Amino acid sequence: MTKPLLSGNAIRFLMRRHAVTIRALHQKMDVTMSRVREVRGRGVSDRTVARDWIEAITGHDPGEHTAVYCASIERLLQSGRRGRPRS
Repeated sequence: MTKPLLSGNAIRFLMRRHAVTIRALHQKMDVTMSRVREVRGRGVSDRTVARDWIEAITGHDPGEHTAVYCASIERLLQSGRRGRPRS
């Protein structure tokens, strides 16, 4: 399998950041909960599919900038900085 455009870690990160559950994605995207779990584990390689998942999770369509959006999320996850510091 090729390297995913949007990794499973990135999907999980977005789901946590936007407070979206597996069940909510199942209902919103009309896919099985098993498919949601599979994508959370493996990620997605196709740009169109990644765009659909990002839109379902965030509520915003990244449009033609899907690859840039995915790359920025992956860089954020690799850097270790994931938000505001705790006080």
